[in-house]
Amino acid sequence: MLQIYKNVDRLRGYREVGAQNVADLFKMWTDIAVTAKLGGRNVADSFKM
Repeated sequence: MLQIYKNVDRLRGYREVGAQNVADLFKMWTDIAVTAKLGGRNVADSFKM
């Protein structure tokens, strides 16, 4: 889990990262949430961190 947050920080740090990359990140989070059987609210809370 910590590795994911590190990747998010890296993405935020690079201006070159476009909307498509962000969309891929969101999709990755969604896939993880579905796999872990988490609710959409939990995923949203993760993004707010």
